[in-house]
Amino acid sequence: MRITMVDDLAGAVRLARKERGWTQAQLAARAHVSRDLVNRLEKGSGRVEVAKVLDILAALGLATRVEPRRSPVDLAAVVRAHEAAP
Repeated sequence: MRITMVDDLAGAVRLARKERGWTQAQLAARAHVSRDLVNRLEKGSGRVEVAKVLDILAALGLATRVEPRRSPVDLAAVVRAHEAAP
């Protein structure tokens, strides 16, 4: 799943938690965070520490990956074409 907004992350965490049959309190205990923090994250609050979000994702067994956003233009192809030009 591609996460581009806080609401995407909130939904992914909520879905993964429910798929495991966990309550917010159970996820919080596994991630060593408060239940209130899990609740705020699942509601889409932008005021959650990144380290805590990573702890929650790890507890859920979810991987994170940072990559460039896709561009409508293939920049690598543009560079190759420019380099190949006489």
